[in-house]
Amino acid sequence: MSNGTAEVCGKKNPNLPFHPAVRADDCVYLSGQVAKDVQGNMICGTIEEETRATRFNAAVGFTAGFVERATALRR
Repeated sequence: MSNGTAEVCGKKNPNLPFHPAVRADDCVYLSGQVAKDVQGNMICGTIEEETRATRFNAAVGFTAGFVERATALRR
């Protein structure tokens, strides 16, 4: 049953036009996630390495069965 609520999660970067996550009922929408190590330093590597690190950081508390769609972009 949906109650139509949404809440912003995470600290918003004032230089970016989005929040890192929004929870709407039973769904969490992530955006703007980047590859960082456990100390918070950017990871620069292959697309595979960066995607793996980003997915690891975003997946805390979730399993692959919960993911509906993931898109990786690289400049």
